[in-house]
Amino acid sequence: MPVQCLLLEGESLPGLLSRATHVNSYASMFSIANYFGMETSGNGLTKNHMRMLAKGNVNIEALASFTGEEPLRVKQAALTLRSPMPGTVSDDYISFNSWRFCPSCVREGRPHQRAWLISFVTACPEHQCQLVDSCHACGTTYSTAHMLSRFCLVCHKPANKIIASEQELECTEALMDKIDNVNAIEKLLDRLMLGWLLTSPDCLRPHHRLSPQLKSVSEMRDLIDRLWPYCSDEPTFTQSLANFQNQVVAKWQYLPNLPSAIKERALSAGGKFNNTVPDNENRTFELPVSVWWAPINETARSAGISAFVLKKLIEEKYIASKVFNDTGDDKKQHKFLMVNLDSVNELIGKLIQKAQPYNGKISLTSIKHYPIEEIVHGVLSEKLPIYFKGKNLINQLYVLNIDTEKAKRKELRPDDALTVKEAGEVLHTYHSVVVDLINHGFLLEHDSSGSRRLLIKRDSLDRFKDKFIVIGSIAEELGENATNLAEKLAAVGITPQPDNTLVKIYLKKKLKDLDIQRIKSMASYDTKTGRKPSYNQENVSSLRVKNLILLIDKHGGITDFTRKFGGSEGTLSMMLRERKSFGNLAVRRMEKKSWPPRRLV
Repeated sequence: MPVQCLLLEGESLPGLLSRATHVNSYASMFSIANYFGMETSGNGLTKNHMRMLAKGNVNIEALASFTGEEPLRVKQAALTLRSPMPGTVSDDYISFNSWRFCPSCVREGRPHQRAWLISFVTACPEHQCQLVDSCHACGTTYSTAHMLSRFCLVCHKPANKIIASEQELECTEALMDKIDNVNAIEKLLDRLMLGWLLTSPDCLRPHHRLSPQLKSVSEMRDLIDRLWPYCSDEPTFTQSLANFQNQVVAKWQYLPNLPSAIKERALSAGGKFNNTVPDNENRTFELPVSVWWAPINETARSAGISAFVLKKLIEEKYIASKVFNDTGDDKKQHKFLMVNLDSVNELIGKLIQKAQPYNGKISLTSIKHYPIEEIVHGVLSEKLPIYFKGKNLINQLYVLNIDTEKAKRKELRPDDALTVKEAGEVLHTYHSVVVDLINHGFLLEHDSSGSRRLLIKRDSLDRFKDKFIVIGSIAEELGENATNLAEKLAAVGITPQPDNTLVKIYLKKKLKDLDIQRIKSMASYDTKTGRKPSYNQENVSSLRVKNLILLIDKHGGITDFTRKFGGSEGTLSMMLRERKSFGNLAVRRMEKKSWPPRRLV
């Protein structure tokens, strides 16, 4: 059943729905939502329904027919803006979590305005007052599921009129002037968004969303008061961006690469920068006084150190950190270790303040080559002299080796002890294997061993060497792959002792009579490493391939055969496994290579 309710000047489509409901005495907006071209269920109007209506993402023909309005005018009343830049696909410039309106306009009977839908519009230039979206008395938001009213549905008090700031009035006027020029208004909104991201304490969080559509009028008002002086026009904004780097360096002087990290984050989110030389004028963004967080990798890069070094300082509580849960583009929750930038900057500053200039007369080593937590503790407790070369950066700090705890521990090491690294070099193996041998009782931990340094009794290593040998040592001696060698040894009945260590170890007496040439020439043996078994006569069907296997085994295997008669080991191996054809021409060539010449078929 059609109604006569034509659009008024500047009216939004949600405002038209509210007004049509009121003037025609319908029970609710939901009762005529379907006539407004919206597909609704029995659950009532949602914020998403109203946002789609505001953008014109409804059946325009049905809406125009119901209200008696021209479809073209209905389309013109819709407010369509692309996603914020920078931003995510979930962000929007259109805010419709609640009714946002000017109390004076509504009191005078003016309809809800299209401009009020834009999240960065927070004031009414005509009445010089702030827009409201919640009751000043009880805090209840003005629900979009009910008709627009300046009276609170809970406490029934009218909305208050509060004078707007100069910044938000100017911002609103600029946006309202450009509301019908999509390109112009989006450029202005993009400037505000980029300024917002760069000055956000959470700007480096990987999945952090600014989401202007979710912010209240009050939150957006504070943001505009801070950003508008630098985003009002393109030249001012461009110069503010150029000065931003110097501003960040001034705030975190010991994190020289931080501006680059922030810029990369903004670029990845869609921000655009112009190449402008910084000037000395006071045109730069205002950075909020708040805790600034950054991922550990970006923080480490900003300071010029590794994430490993930074993590050590975090573990020792020299630097503040926090785990953030963010929802990624895949809609899943992700955990990120975030670092307090101020705490990193402050710690580096303390170290530099205690550093002495390098005089070039002594040999120094970078503090990054030592347990960093020990260096920091020694410097801050004034027990360890520290020096700097060149710039005041953490990677320009040095210490004298003999002054460090690491050097002192080395000096105090007993003569009958070896470090894990030294034991590994003796056994031709690596750190984890040595620790595993200790856990299995083959090697004994020294009494002087501690939590920071694992020491091994030298005599236990000597006893182990006299009785056992690890597979790595055998493999290195024979020039074999350790895994293949272990399988070959198993094929001739030599098993490791025991069989539950990290790598295989063998009793030396079992290897005393080992036929090295036989082991090196073995071509057929069982394997448990996951690759396909070596070739053998049982696995092939071709008579000529079976004969070729006999010929190659007679000459000591594939390697020895190719050394004597030439050819490719890879090609020959594929033939023996019937992965490559062994045709008549190849057969004739192979028969000529063999000595004495032998017929394969």
